Amino acid sequence: MRLWAAAHAVDDMYQGLVPASVPYFVLDRHYSYVAASGLALAATLGSSLPQPVIGLLVDKWRLGWMAAAGVSLAGVGAGLSGLAPAYPMVWLLLLASGLGVAMFHPAAGKSARADAGGSASAMSIFAAPASSWAAWPGPCSAGGWPTGSGWSGPCNSEPSPWCPRWSR
Repeated sequence: MRLWAAAHAVDDMYQGLVPASVPYFVLDRHYSYVAASGLALAATLGSSLPQPVIGLLVDKWRLGWMAAAGVSLAGVGAGLSGLAPAYPMVWLLLLASGLGVAMFHPAAGKSARADAGGSASAMSIFAAPASSWAAWPGPCSAGGWPTGSGWSGPCNSEPSPWCPRWSR
């Protein structure tokens, strides 16, 4: 169950990277606030609209591979969005990342429920870390965090107290 929880946390972290990257796109790429919010819209549409249909497909056929494919697509789309040169490409990559998030949840939820064997506490292990990890990208990578001497960031020497040890 811990493997499913870790995969769920990573998948939701990719979703959390999108709003955390909005300041980057505004400051570095000079996107307007409307254009930058359109990127968050792309990821949200990609993750929310297809998910019920994917859930029906997962219920009907054996599509357990969608969990791995989904988390991979979410990471590749989110990662490449920072390298894409043009806004339409960034938008499509974040839409694809959202689709990866949508692919992961039904397949992983079904497999985690089977592995839990009816245990509510086991399903809590699957679900709980994802909510926490989705919030980490902002203070850990893009937005910085408050310190005694101002704001720190990924290029500064003072690590965030809220980030896991491996991200310092």
